[in-house]
Amino acid sequence: MFNKALSGRALKQILLGLALLASVTHWAVAQNEQTGTVEALNQDNGFITISGRRLPFSDEVTKVILGGQGVGAQTIDVGMVVRYTTNGSGVLLQVEIIGPSEKLLEIESN
Repeated sequence: MFNKALSGRALKQILLGLALLASVTHWAVAQNEQTGTVEALNQDNGFITISGRRLPFSDEVTKVILGGQGVGAQTIDVGMVVRYTTNGSGVLLQVEIIGPSEKLLEIESN
């Protein structure tokens, strides 16, 4: 009886561990963070090109960040260095503007 209870408890722990591993793996796959340079903008037609990758862009889905604050998509400009996150399907989820300095100063002055 004791061995069966221990086996059941061990099985539950193994299943819980596998579920946690699957969850972490899914999150890692779903969140693909990269850094690149904006090469082309075509948000009106639903895409933006960053370092040669044409990525789906949507005002409803894509969050644009500057200095830790959400800003409008119109802030993004060609030549900006960005840290961006896509989901497992390659949809652009977040764009954080990180440079270059000249572009950041230009935004601040406007």
